[in-house]
Parts: sequence; structure tokens; C-alpha cells
Amino acid sequence: MSGNLDDQSLRCTGSARVTASGERGGDQCIGWALVDPQCKGDRKSVDWLHENKDTGRICATQNNGWDLATRLPGRAFCDVKVTVKNGTPASISLSCTWQCRGGADACAGEATYQFTTSPKR
Repeated sequence: MSGNLDDQSLRCTGSARVTASGERGGDQCIGWALVDPQCKGDRKSVDWLHENKDTGRICATQNNGWDLATRLPGRAFCDVKVTVKNGTPASISLSCTWQCRGGADACAGEATYQFTTSPKR
């Protein structure tokens, strides 16, 4: 994950447990749990996707796309892309934009999250 919010930047690396996490209204979902992420920068200020948790979830939509199951604060938005290989998700990419407040306390930023699968050991 890499991102910024105003003058703060962040980069996190690590691994995640990615699993099929059931359904939402008949749609397939994929969930993940971060495993000991290592971050440079203030994660709480920039990583709104996980909001003090280490889990997230996306669900398939009826038009063959994917969307984030988590409701983001403010006017944040994530574009979700899933690459499937041999019938299994091989990578998940989220491109997110933040617009957290208006007026004198306005802030804005962006973040990119990339999950790729690796062979089981």
C-alpha cells in the first residue's frame, strides 16, 4: 500500500490472509486480514480503508465488477480490480481517493492497495 493525505505519505508492506468470505445478497465476496504490516509514515492518518482494523472485504457485483464492502468515511471512494487466473483471484488492486472534510479543514489524498497471491509453502 502506498498513499498520501495532504503532506503525509505512507508506504506499507507485508502479507495478508485472503479468503472467500461468504456472500452478500447472493454475491461472492473476498476478505483479507493483514498480517503484521510494516509501515513508514502515520498509518492511522492515511489508511482509511482499514480504519484501525486489519481486515477488509470486496464483493462481486451483478455487472461482473467488484466493490468494497466497507463503508468509507467522508467522500472517499475506491475503484476495485480483480485479476482471475485459473478460476482463482490472482491479484486485487484498489485505487482510492480521499476527500475527508470541507471548508477550512479540507484534506485530500489517494492510496493504492495491491494484494497478490503467492504459492502456499
